[in-house]
Amino acid sequence: MILVARIKRLVIGLIDYIQRDYNSGIPETQTFLYQMFWGARDGSFDFYEQARKMFLRTNESPRKVVVTLEYPKDKVALPCIVIREPSRQQTQPNPLGGIGDPESSFGAPGYQREAFNVTSGSKVNLMCFSDNPMESLLMGEVLYALLQGARNTFEEEFLNFSFSTSELVAENNLFPLPVIIKTVSIDVTENEDYASLIRQDLMSCVKFEQPIPVSDFERPEPEPIGKYFFFTNPYLWLDALVAEGDMGILSNTDWILEYGGELFNFGVDILYLNNEDYGEQTITAQTTWTLE
Repeated sequence: MILVARIKRLVIGLIDYIQRDYNSGIPETQTFLYQMFWGARDGSFDFYEQARKMFLRTNESPRKVVVTLEYPKDKVALPCIVIREPSRQQTQPNPLGGIGDPESSFGAPGYQREAFNVTSGSKVNLMCFSDNPMESLLMGEVLYALLQGARNTFEEEFLNFSFSTSELVAENNLFPLPVIIKTVSIDVTENEDYASLIRQDLMSCVKFEQPIPVSDFERPEPEPIGKYFFFTNPYLWLDALVAEGDMGILSNTDWILEYGGELFNFGVDILYLNNEDYGEQTITAQTTWTLE
């Protein structure tokens, strides 16, 4: 699922949680907003009272906080939380042939596509718009507290995550007065599967026609192939940590795997010992040996 759509659904659920928590019948002093913002003031501005009024607005209120993926066209749509994903990048390069899980695939049997697994890092901005600077600040603080409280959900969804905040000021012909934009940023790392462009059946249907003769010379028929082998999979999936993998090979005959040349060589043909009957010899091998 698209990341910004998942985050939007999560933010809507967090805002709904505030209303369900407040209307659940528990004492007001035990609600989330009370425990996080009670006693916080700036002059006559009471953060708890204003947060309670803002996030308990119903759908009938024109000032209900709206979560959207589009920037507001005018002040009528305020206050709102706009969700954007300004950047995404892979956290590690892919080895030759890609990386993935051979058990994962897309499509029904007969139409399956391989699944390529990609680890990527994304930054998602939750931009709190309001024509009231204190209201924008309050939205950002409540949203940041809700995200911190939802760490269990993020642990299930992503490999890594972190939260941060920043602030911008918008002013143009649509907003003649400056609009304070409190932004809560979410940095996440996750694994996603992407469908390959190649289906396996496309590779199994390759056929070669007889060669077209270029002269009247009668060419001899090629000898039939009596021995052959083939790999069990078109790709070798490497382990993401050690970059290793196993490939099965099937054959209609027995094969012997040999190394070219000598398996190991001595540094000198003749080793001369010193007066203490001691000497050192260098051995170069094509593979690792254990002397037992």
